Amino acid sequence: MTLSAKLWDFLFGVAAIAAAPTVPFFIVAFGLQYAADVIFGKGAPNDMRFVALGFCIIAIAAVVALAALFFVCRWRIKRRLLPTPMFAAELLIGLAISGFYTLIVCGILAMSDPGW
Repeated sequence: MTLSAKLWDFLFGVAAIAAAPTVPFFIVAFGLQYAADVIFGKGAPNDMRFVALGFCIIAIAAVVALAALFFVCRWRIKRRLLPTPMFAAELLIGLAISGFYTLIVCGILAMSDPGW
């Protein structure tokens, strides 16, 4: 296998692992938040029922994100071109990129809401 094929395999693994928890987390969280706003309406910021609903939405989105990460990691381990010890590097780099991106997006969303 050529060096370019090994590099491409590594970068693909990093990208797949980085996107695995981030994309489902935001899709599920925004979808559930929109559905809650449509069903229950916009609540007062200090109403504990809406705070609890927000925690439930985040918990569901986190479970979906972890499940997606688990399935992508399992899929990636089965279809690797590189030796298995390189998977740890893929996992660490991918999770670091995912965490950084999630913090940036959450920061932008928090700063864009004047009521936060």
